[in-house]
Amino acid sequence: MKVKAHFMNTAETWRELLKQIVSSTKERKRLADHLDINAMTLTRWINNQSDPRQDNLLALLDMLPDYRQQLIQLMKLEFPQYFSEVPVSTIPQDIPSNFYYRVLKEYTMLPPHINATLIPILIAQQALGHLDPQKRGMAAIVVMCTPPLPNGKVRSLSILQGRGTSPWDRFINEYEQLFGSESPLGQAVEQGRVIVISDANMRKQQYPFHTPTSPWTESEMALPIMRHNALAGCLYFASTQHDYFTDELQEVGLSYSTLLSVAFDAARFYAPDDFSFGLIPSLAQQRSVLAHLQNTIKSVMVEYKQNGRILTRLEAEPLAWNQLEQALFRLSAETEL
Repeated sequence: MKVKAHFMNTAETWRELLKQIVSSTKERKRLADHLDINAMTLTRWINNQSDPRQDNLLALLDMLPDYRQQLIQLMKLEFPQYFSEVPVSTIPQDIPSNFYYRVLKEYTMLPPHINATLIPILIAQQALGHLDPQKRGMAAIVVMCTPPLPNGKVRSLSILQGRGTSPWDRFINEYEQLFGSESPLGQAVEQGRVIVISDANMRKQQYPFHTPTSPWTESEMALPIMRHNALAGCLYFASTQHDYFTDELQEVGLSYSTLLSVAFDAARFYAPDDFSFGLIPSLAQQRSVLAHLQNTIKSVMVEYKQNGRILTRLEAEPLAWNQLEQALFRLSAETEL
């Protein structure tokens, strides 16, 4: 922290700040490798002997989230044209036709279990670039119904795949967080409609127990993934910008959530009567429970084997999730007490 404070007090240009950040050879190599440039190019930027392209400048911000805001302020002094804000109203309203073709091509050529992973990744990446073209800070996350017990109710939602721009991680991986009735995501699925949160104050008032995916989250949007009258989960967006998700962007988001429905087979969709979401506790409390997922799956398989029945991992997973969900619901109840 002291080093960062020193940077902020002494750096008058982004080049000076970059010089201090990459003072170690290891850090210089890390940035150069990520940007696919020669380390000497970084030196030329620092010494004001050459200027980076806009895409390299924005990629550099993604690699240095701790210094992102300070770098942006300093970069604007030299490259204001790189940071001129594009009004949300100018964002295209339609998904590019070639992307539809790409998704449908994958859908027809690949087996269902691969499509259920690959297509959500493709759509999260495309939607993120579409709705946040200037990388102001956004996450696009595919959130699915957590597998219920046989003949049981869907009690929560879990992250399948996601992509983000700083301050989110670039890759948002599965099972990092659960959502229930306390969240706009759970409400979007239970009610089968788009839920939009305009700012943090609105979230605190309407969803006081909801923990967003990042503490920098300002506005949020959850769009149900539907096929006929059945639901598989939702497509969730979170932005660092206040009141970002306009009516126009909601329509764009709906196009992506509709396209997502092709990724999953019928067994992943549930009728409205199949939902009974519980109250999920804070993200900090969740992590202490979700860390035991893999061990819980193994324990379930061992327990059934000892009782004379062999379970596959696929069969054991919903049983393990049921145990973890119950543990989270108990934590919520204890917190409320």
